[in-house]
Amino acid sequence: MKENLMTHSDNIMTEDCDDDVVQRTNPDTVQEPTVADNSLEERMCAASVTAGLLEPDEEESKSEDDEITQELKKIQAALIPVQEYNRIQREMLLALAKAEMAKQEVKKKLQEHDAKVMEIYRTVAAARENKTLNKKLEDQVKKILRERKKLEEKLSEMQ
Repeated sequence: MKENLMTHSDNIMTEDCDDDVVQRTNPDTVQEPTVADNSLEERMCAASVTAGLLEPDEEESKSEDDEITQELKKIQAALIPVQEYNRIQREMLLALAKAEMAKQEVKKKLQEHDAKVMEIYRTVAAARENKTLNKKLEDQVKKILRERKKLEEKLSEMQ
């Protein structure tokens, strides 16, 4: 039979002991400072050295560019002009879309004025039959026709 060599007081001591205290007093554990400004790769290497997966010398040798890193840099360099071209095209399309939206607004106003012209035409035709054409109606016709002409000119300038 096995005897429990730990006493009750030993059990209480180990339960009450913090992990931080054990780590601080354990000489085998090496805590290397980590800086938040380090890149992800540097932090991963530091964590690997701390965990014992890499030797400190291996960490320094990894700083040289390997084939994969060189290939990634080459591809990134090739993508920079593509990204710039896409940005220019996007800005151009945005400008064209804004111009087209402005044209659509003018066309909409022009259609509204066309409807007003037709309404006034009917009113003038009815007034001529009854011979009740007055100055107010004539002024209204002239105003609507001037506004419509301005809209047509504006639309032709946009195209």
